[in-house]
Amino acid sequence: MIDSVNNKKIKEYAKLKQKKYRKQSNKFLVEGYNIVEEALKANCLLEVMTTETYDFDNVTIVSEDVIRKLSTTETPQPIIGVCIQKDPNFIPDKILALDGINDPGNLGTLIRSAVAFGFNRILLSSDTVDIFNPKVIRATQGAIFKISYEIGDLIELIRNYPNYKVITTSLNVRHSYTKSDKQILVLGNESNGVSDELLAIADSNYLVHTDSVESLNVAVAGSIIMNNIRV
Repeated sequence: MIDSVNNKKIKEYAKLKQKKYRKQSNKFLVEGYNIVEEALKANCLLEVMTTETYDFDNVTIVSEDVIRKLSTTETPQPIIGVCIQKDPNFIPDKILALDGINDPGNLGTLIRSAVAFGFNRILLSSDTVDIFNPKVIRATQGAIFKISYEIGDLIELIRNYPNYKVITTSLNVRHSYTKSDKQILVLGNESNGVSDELLAIADSNYLVHTDSVESLNVAVAGSIIMNNIRV
């Protein structure tokens, strides 16, 4: 049992709450039994830290103080998993591209919806919030282990898929949406929307029509669009 927050291993794991250490180590933390179980199914689970007894391999019993040290929530769950960042390797039919999404909750919700509606690869601009941010992980409810992802210059990433139709979302673009088998849906920053550079390479535009509100939250709008355009 580890009962000290000053234990060397615990101090190293606690660093994973910061983006730079997640990037350096290629590891991240997940909290709660269901997400730990999804990590196990995806062969991403390295170790389990818990105050209770669970039927996982490589379990370390720790004190409640240690759990609080590792957790990012006010009321920690009694189980935390240490995971390896592992990108599934497959060819997607539908791709979600995210341009400067700042809110972790929005990103996590979009990942969950993407998995639900068959958009099984996500392209992330470099200024989008870290995909392994703890708030993102919680919002995905385990869907983080069911997508593949790429991070970088979004236009360059999109150009790696020349046979895909690029669909943007904008109030100002007139070329309306047309269906296609291979699609890349681009969603933009919460405040500024999709950048002009991305709008310029779009094949079509999808507009969600509303009755009495001017606009929708990006996670809500993106989820609606993904459901509506899946082939």
